Amino acid sequence: MARPAPLLPRSPRPRAGGAGNRGSGAGTGPPGAA
Repeated sequence: MARPAPLLPRSPRPRAGGAGNRGSGAGTGPPGAA
């Protein structure tokens, strides 16, 4: 469990402001993840 899966319905810790950049998904994760 070194790093959370990039494709999850709700990640415990957003990487690069995933909670604010939902839709961009530029290295954060799935669009609208948070």
